[in-house]
Amino acid sequence: MTTSAHVQRVSVGHIRDLTRSKFGKKLTVLKDEEPQAVLLPNFRTFARFIANWKNENAALYLKTSNPDAAKNKHMMAFGKADADVTRLNQLWEAVREKPLNIAVRAVRN
Repeated sequence: MTTSAHVQRVSVGHIRDLTRSKFGKKLTVLKDEEPQAVLLPNFRTFARFIANWKNENAALYLKTSNPDAAKNKHMMAFGKADADVTRLNQLWEAVREKPLNIAVRAVRN
């Protein structure tokens, strides 16, 4: 499983460099259904486009960059975690830590 800590971030400069290496310094675009050669957009244009895309697709960006945070933010939750608990210490749940961490904390206390 890949967590967000393991995902390598790609900068605007990397995206522009990859675009230039794949398509060259000039791009062919259609204007009025006619092919026309234009220069590759500058760094700020790429940065503006990416920032706008992130704003317009915030949920998708969060889901791809940090799936756990996206699940916590956008997933619907039903019920109540303490619905059946009526008194103190009635319910104990498993701790999701490594045994060594628990042992170290036990020694410190």
